[in-house]
Amino acid sequence: MGSIELYQFKRFDKLVGCNEAIEQKFVPAEGDYFRVVHNPPELNDQLVQSEQEFEGLAPSMTNIPDTIAPGSTLEEQFEHIVDWSLSFNIDASLLAENYWDGYNKRKNENQKKNYVARKGDVMALYRFTPRAGYIQREPDDDGHVVLVEFDDFVLEDYRVKEFGLPPLTAYKNEQE
Repeated sequence: MGSIELYQFKRFDKLVGCNEAIEQKFVPAEGDYFRVVHNPPELNDQLVQSEQEFEGLAPSMTNIPDTIAPGSTLEEQFEHIVDWSLSFNIDASLLAENYWDGYNKRKNENQKKNYVARKGDVMALYRFTPRAGYIQREPDDDGHVVLVEFDDFVLEDYRVKEFGLPPLTAYKNEQE
């Protein structure tokens, strides 16, 4: 892979200094990936977590630095990219398991309600082509990957409409 030009990505200004990690840990996107969304999909479903707003409140993760220090390690670059990229999962069951683990860690019903309001409660399937951007080469142990989207990327354009938006409750019994 040749040298990657950062200007081709959304949030390219956040990726300055991360070329090495993109070149080593990402590949052109291709294949099917799952994501938790709302029904119907909302604007927040298309944004990285640090850009999402809820009921007029500022993003909840405002402590994420916009830039990375010069000379950062490959792993530091990678973690910075993860903070500024869209999250997906390679497997529907793993996505549901992660979702319900997070839900069950909430201490009370109000926290659980807020969790669902922020994340959504249905699953969407996206079919990416290399025109979408670069996807993490290797998923983590939970099947999680991130996509560094190209500037003209529109998430909804890649949603597989025939898959529908199945509720995550359909996967809940698998987790109990």
